[in-house]
Amino acid sequence: MTSLRMTGIGDTEGLKQASPAKEVAGEATGNLDTDAVYGAEESFGASLRRMRRASGLTASEFATAVGVSIPAVCNWELGHARPRPKRLARIADVLGVNSCDLVGSSRTGTLTETVSRVRLEIAQLAGVAPERVKIYIEL
Repeated sequence: MTSLRMTGIGDTEGLKQASPAKEVAGEATGNLDTDAVYGAEESFGASLRRMRRASGLTASEFATAVGVSIPAVCNWELGHARPRPKRLARIADVLGVNSCDLVGSSRTGTLTETVSRVRLEIAQLAGVAPERVKIYIEL
């Protein structure tokens, strides 16, 4: 069985964003550029800032509640870094939203389509049936 293990979503604080093509090829540096993959109108950082402000929290209050530094929050909101996946649940709790709202649940269809397309391409290159190509995304 041909298998591709994608572990691109990992410790993302302070790392540059990787392109989706490199992510699929397993050449990423630990980031998944979700805005590029999903074609989002609002970036993760802009969405985070909007939700934080709607919650009435300053960056300092938010950082303290989440357990990170103020520069980490600023980097997330500016799009220079992404929070670690394990922090997403805490961020969602602090903002009073669910994790899907935080990362954009409407984007799921596009991700599914991308994974299906890439699975087919990998299968063709490997000379196997698409059902035999397994793609894992660790969160």
